[in-house]
Amino acid sequence: MGGNSTTGAGQVFPRICVVGAGAIGGLIAGRLAGPNVKVTLVENGDRLEALRADGLTLISPSGERRTIRDLSVVGDPAEAGRQDLVFLAVKAQDLPSVAPGLPSLFHPDTVVVTLQNGIPWWYFQRFGGPLEGRRLERLDPDGVLERHVQPRRIVGCVVYPAAEMNGDCTVRHVEGEKLPVGELDGTATERVLALSGVLEEAGFRSRVLEDVRSELWLKALGSVSLNPISALTEATLEDICRFPATRSLAAAMMNEAQNVAEALGASLRVGIERRIAGAEAVGPHKTSMLQDLEAGRPLETEGLVGSVLELASITGTATPAIEAVYACVKLRESGTETGVRIRRMRDEDLSDAMAILERWDMAPTPDEADAERSGLEVANSFVAEQAGRVVGVASFIRLAPDVGETASLAVDPECRGLGIGYALQVARFQEMQRRGIRWVRTETDRPETISWYERKFGYRRVGTNPKKHAFSLPDVDHWTVLELDLREWVRRTSERTAVPSGEALSRPI
Repeated sequence: MGGNSTTGAGQVFPRICVVGAGAIGGLIAGRLAGPNVKVTLVENGDRLEALRADGLTLISPSGERRTIRDLSVVGDPAEAGRQDLVFLAVKAQDLPSVAPGLPSLFHPDTVVVTLQNGIPWWYFQRFGGPLEGRRLERLDPDGVLERHVQPRRIVGCVVYPAAEMNGDCTVRHVEGEKLPVGELDGTATERVLALSGVLEEAGFRSRVLEDVRSELWLKALGSVSLNPISALTEATLEDICRFPATRSLAAAMMNEAQNVAEALGASLRVGIERRIAGAEAVGPHKTSMLQDLEAGRPLETEGLVGSVLELASITGTATPAIEAVYACVKLRESGTETGVRIRRMRDEDLSDAMAILERWDMAPTPDEADAERSGLEVANSFVAEQAGRVVGVASFIRLAPDVGETASLAVDPECRGLGIGYALQVARFQEMQRRGIRWVRTETDRPETISWYERKFGYRRVGTNPKKHAFSLPDVDHWTVLELDLREWVRRTSERTAVPSGEALSRPI
């Protein structure tokens, strides 16, 4: 379903750019692409090359797959040229680094739609009253965003769809169609009506809001509480809401955030108990902050929690529960803001990857008479990179058209506990799925690894094999063989990230 370049409101958006080709950015770009509109994606790194080579594939909630190739994919906004409509689909903490390149996308009437979680940096722009134009220091400390994106361009948007990125080029739309939009001053302008029309034609539900900030607060109350609690406890929404102590803590944090919202004039139409009940009904869903923690990515602490504390300070509102949880998350975050990225292995990475395996006594050696293999297949391997240094590796072997074996997963001992191993495991699962592999086997002699595979991914033990290598644990004379149905893993992962339609307002995106 492609977007149309014109709407009944008469506004024309023939050139649309989406900055950030993650799950939400990819979903919106894929839905809008069509014969009457040119859609450009701005992305970088390995995903840029993958999108250029393979196009963007969307999987609908019903399982229908559609690959979109009539997209322009660029690595620098300057390559895209002037645009009529720009969607900012990167996380809040990444916006300041992106902002300097955005003016190259703008002509005098370019509209900018923001798609971030939590409180947006522009909250007081076109706000009116004594707080008009006040900068939120935690979101835009140096003013780089307000200098490069003029308030007159911005239209707010509240993102309700849930989607996930399966590999570099595939977006799975899990649930939800709501993308309500609103001018910052609440007026029903021709351009916001036109934007709503374009999104509706692309299959989204996009009503025009008279008060976009109140709608943002509906989501923010859940994000400020359930996200950080999940990062601290590694618990799902269901677990948090069913355990009396954490349910009470979440309610206290929501109540404090609601007091901040109301002090700023927001009107919230859903009560706290209803929000918590909606979150509980989602089931064993991992919040976005917990998913980032497990993947070793930076957390959205300032956008989801710190921004609310700044607004509390401005309004003189007491927030002791939020402050306490924020302090704990910042301590945990100090170990996760690693700058680690997962990418495909290159030939020049091989020696560094083998060195990590050797540190764990896991490196295959070519002079062993019974060696199953003598190295890593670069085309089937991923590395974790931090500050230009390889700090993790994971590989797999294709045993048959639909059978693969995961092997050689190791992380530099100095970087353990940051979620790097989990992220590497997910990366190779996604690649195996892309290549049509269904059954995944693993052999290991390490009890802690067996437990991790079973607990985190749902592997089951299917037997044992004699050890084929001299390396690893000398006091264990066999491998434990584990097996995983990759389709079942995908289904379970989707269930954890799926959300019901309706008023489950406390879920993050």
